[in-house]
Amino acid sequence: EGAPDAGFADVPPTAWYAPYVSWAAAGGVVTGVSETVFDGGGAVTREQMCAMIGRLLTLLQRLPAAGADGARTFTDAAEISAYAADAVALMAQLEIVCGYPDGSFAPKAPVTRAEAAKVLCALEAYLSRPGADTQPGTKPEESGPAQSGGSGGGSGSGGKLTTYTVTFLSNAED
Repeated sequence: EGAPDAGFADVPPTAWYAPYVSWAAAGGVVTGVSETVFDGGGAVTREQMCAMIGRLLTLLQRLPAAGADGARTFTDAAEISAYAADAVALMAQLEIVCGYPDGSFAPKAPVTRAEAAKVLCALEAYLSRPGADTQPGTKPEESGPAQSGGSGGGSGSGGKLTTYTVTFLSNAED
């Protein structure tokens, strides 16, 4: 039994990552480099990472309430692509990402492994806050898609906590 079709010509249904790409694409978390090409081996830029995390928070209904303070301006903000500008600002506001000591963000730079580790730790901390920043008037799902191997959702009513599981697999050796 193969994975669901990810919708990209370069993601074979038998690839180890196909179900993850399919889930993320279906949820609007990721897009391809074109309508038909995902480029699974390509590098991810800092602004792309922010856009994906922003879309994930949208999917999980874990965006902060509108009007939250803390907007940060980077010295190279003009270089941030329009599609990613709001996500970069939000990730900075939530302290999931930060800039460099010179005040820049380097939106087109690839994410380093160290930066990815920091971002994942900060994202986990944000998602672990009890009842933190769930959009008003929404009730998150209590479980995610079966093929993701994890659970989605957010904070429900009545103090119930939801556990988030993120699994990263790689076929590369370090």
